[in-house]
Amino acid sequence: MRVITFCLMSSKTRKCNGVSPACFSKENIDRWLSVSHAKYVSLAYGTNDCWGNPNATEEYYNNTKYMIDAILAAGKIPVLPKIPASTNKDVKDNVPLYSAVIDKLYEEYGDKLVKGPDFGEFLLSSPDYLSGDGVHPSDTGYAAMR
Repeated sequence: MRVITFCLMSSKTRKCNGVSPACFSKENIDRWLSVSHAKYVSLAYGTNDCWGNPNATEEYYNNTKYMIDAILAAGKIPVLPKIPASTNKDVKDNVPLYSAVIDKLYEEYGDKLVKGPDFGEFLLSSPDYLSGDGVHPSDTGYAAMR
């Protein structure tokens, strides 16, 4: 089984060239899918999108929906995990807002979309898996998430 995960993270910035990670990927996913032989495509986005940004849930929804539709149109199966919990004050209060968007997408797509792991619950129950920034998992955390 082949799985590809689209995940754009930066520990230094919350945006890539002034664009949210999900937006950057929306602009590139068709090209990426055209060369991928994966059957399952995981969209692991949200943490950097919501970092200090509680008012962009609609943009996150539109970008994620576009990517899900592109994956389906390519004959692949989208996988959408829940956004990881955080102890960082600029992230933690926004995670539930963006997770609600994921719940909306789960409802809209039904069985066309695989519900990925709930990294929010996982890290809420195991905050010691977070690195010192309280946002990104530690090496041990990433290993446990696999």
